[in-house]
Order: sequence, then C-alpha cells, then structure tokens
Amino acid sequence: MDSKYGINNINQFSRLCYYIGLGIGFIGIVIILLIKCLKIDIIGISPFGGCLSKYGFYCFGCGGTRAAAALLKGELFESLYYHPAVLYIAAVYIIYMLSHSLNIITNGRVRYMLFCPCYFYVAMAIIIGQCIIKNILLYCYGFIL
Repeated sequence: MDSKYGINNINQFSRLCYYIGLGIGFIGIVIILLIKCLKIDIIGISPFGGCLSKYGFYCFGCGGTRAAAALLKGELFESLYYHPAVLYIAAVYIIYMLSHSLNIITNGRVRYMLFCPCYFYVAMAIIIGQCIIKNILLYCYGFIL
C-alpha cells in the first residue's frame, strides 16, 4: 500500500484536494463577480485593515489584500511587491487544478500534480520571510511599504 506523507493513497487524496479546489475556485469566482458587479472596493472593506501595523509592526498578512487586488487586475509585479505569497499560491493553485483537469479530460494520458506538503512549507517560508524583511526595512532603514 502506498503511504506517502502519512497518507495511504496519495493519488486518491490528491484527487480529493482537486475537488475541494474546484469548490474553492467556484466560490472565488462568485465572490470576484460580485465584487466587480457591485463595484466594491475590497481594500476599503478589508477586516484586517490596521492589523499589527497600528502597533508599529508589519504582520504576516500585511499587503495580502492589496496583492490579491493587484493580481485580479493582472498587475503581477505589483502583487509580488505587496505580498509574494499571493502570487505563489495562485500559481500553485492554477498549475494543480489545470494538471488534474487535463488528466481527467485526456483519460489519464496527462500526468497530474500530486499533493505534496512542500508546497505548503514554501508558502509558509515566503510568508514568514516577507514579514521579517518588511520589518527589518521598517526598523533599520525607515522604509515604509
């Protein structure tokens, strides 16, 4: 029996993650359409405005909403500047979903991306790293992002 990462059937688990990702993607598209149709400013309604910055710190999520807004406008470099994890997570999500979709459409002729915890670890490293770098730039050089 295949037991990778403590998961008995990695192929079955990867496919389950794909179906969950489809649901998340559908909900995301509905939210994006609502935001576009109702002309809602997502930066203005973010519940995380202020965050730890009111205490003089950048938190782990600082810039995430601005990065998502920039990504939705197609401004990749701006999104990367505000919070690099948003672009990384979007890229991994798109590749994962496309690979599974192509695998299903081609009846298995195209290989699909398997679940791997390393994708999560890389995302966490990016999130922690950007927080540390932003705070170093703020406190050592007075650079406000």
